[in-house]
Amino acid sequence: KEIVIPHSITKIGKYAFKNCTSLITVLIHKNVKTIDVGSFNGCISLKRIKIPSSVQMIGSFAFSNCKSLEKIIIPSSVNEIQGCAFEECSSLNEVHFIENYSISVIKGNTFAVCSSLVKINIPDSVKLIESNAFVGCKSLIEILFPSSLQKIGGSAFFHCSSLKKVYFESNSSLKSIGSFAF
Repeated sequence: KEIVIPHSITKIGKYAFKNCTSLITVLIHKNVKTIDVGSFNGCISLKRIKIPSSVQMIGSFAFSNCKSLEKIIIPSSVNEIQGCAFEECSSLNEVHFIENYSISVIKGNTFAVCSSLVKINIPDSVKLIESNAFVGCKSLIEILFPSSLQKIGGSAFFHCSSLKKVYFESNSSLKSIGSFAF
């Protein structure tokens, strides 16, 4: 039910805990730099995980289908989140990026079908939101886009049926909104 990743570990490997359906809590010590592809994919009971400030990369499908995960705090040390990282986390209702976040791209399908996600703060560093990044987030109500954002990919927010408010900062750098973006 609980896993404590020891201090000696610097990388959680590909599919390391895939489909550990009874896993509820993960404690990751601060030497881990990489949470690789599919590390916790399909851990349907996972509710709590604290990503330490040492983590730099979250791989594709790392937390996809973690259907009980409700909140994720992404530290400013993370400089890459690969596509589909949090796809189909149906209970995820809060994503918080710590200030001074440096990532410039929210990759395709990163938060796709996170059907309980209500609000997300897009970091000031983001220049591109790729296609399908938030597709199917049917509980998403509002979004504030930072002035740094230059492009919103096709279908990025498609099927976000509760979306009521979209804000663009007054000094917006936005140049392109893709087909079916909203």
